[in-house]
Amino acid sequence: MTRPDAPPFDQRLALTRRMIAHGAPPPSAHEADQLGAAGRDTQRLHDRVAMLAPILAAERPWHRRTDPDPSTALRAHLLAAVLGCLPNTCCHLRKGGPQPALVLLTQRRVACVRCAATIRRPLTAGDECDVCGEREVATFQTPAPTAPRCWASA
Repeated sequence: MTRPDAPPFDQRLALTRRMIAHGAPPPSAHEADQLGAAGRDTQRLHDRVAMLAPILAAERPWHRRTDPDPSTALRAHLLAAVLGCLPNTCCHLRKGGPQPALVLLTQRRVACVRCAATIRRPLTAGDECDVCGEREVATFQTPAPTAPRCWASA
């Protein structure tokens, strides 16, 4: 069975901007508790990856975030990238119970912890942006007065 491809990045970005502008209703008390626990688990996983990534792929230029709360525009870009991965979701997340879901941007895939540990070849090229898919991208940055975008190398 083949899965449909995700809509183009520009369409996903427009959708995520509308979603963020609309906002979400506040979660109930038990949902807020679960979201908080999931956020803490995610932060622990992120910290582990942040420690290992420079060791495992030393040739890539790794950067650390300095701003604790991303801007609305940056959230829209990252959410659009996540939406591009949803058509390729591992079967354990589709059929199993609640569990952490990891978005693997280089593989354009959403995977459970077990499937994320499986070594797979990245779908994106070395010069391709994991977020928007543009080619010959050097870095992803957020200039202060404008929305974040992927800046192609000169």
